[in-house]
Amino acid sequence: FGALDSVPKHIVLSIAKAALHAGRCTVSLLEGSGDELLKEMALHKIDLVIANYIPNHGSDVKIYSRSISKSPIYIYGSKKFKHLGKNFPLSLQESSFILPTSHSKLRQDIQQFFQANRISVDIVAETQDTALQKLMAIDELGLIPLTREAAQSYVDEKKLFEIGQIKGVYEEIFLLSSSRKIENP
Repeated sequence: FGALDSVPKHIVLSIAKAALHAGRCTVSLLEGSGDELLKEMALHKIDLVIANYIPNHGSDVKIYSRSISKSPIYIYGSKKFKHLGKNFPLSLQESSFILPTSHSKLRQDIQQFFQANRISVDIVAETQDTALQKLMAIDELGLIPLTREAAQSYVDEKKLFEIGQIKGVYEEIFLLSSSRKIENP
């Protein structure tokens, strides 16, 4: 299967484990952009794509999508930012942020939230790699948006602190597949 590089690794791991527990198989994983993975799926080189948005595709291949997860998004930061929990979300005004890149649906949803609440932030870094986002946040470079599950181990270690929930913003995960002449069970 394929996974967009923006899908959190703990989700990819969970799906790989589920496939291995479902029956005897070999899991082969490709990471890449939506366009790259949809081309591979259209050529039947991969059976599924795990995505956190439904990519646009220009091919004639019918793409089926199924939502498998929808988790609320929270803002996390190092101890330096812990005080921003008071008067949240207005306390985020002018705060430093490490955000997903602009092509990400999550980034677009977060920016809409900021605009709707008239919050202006300082975007100090952009990356799709959530592991890098966490490291940057721990190093006090800025705040990051994550699901609770993605942040939990760092919260338990007191490296990251939950600042508040971004109401109405979710990380949704989809399984994408294409039609085949012979269906893969």
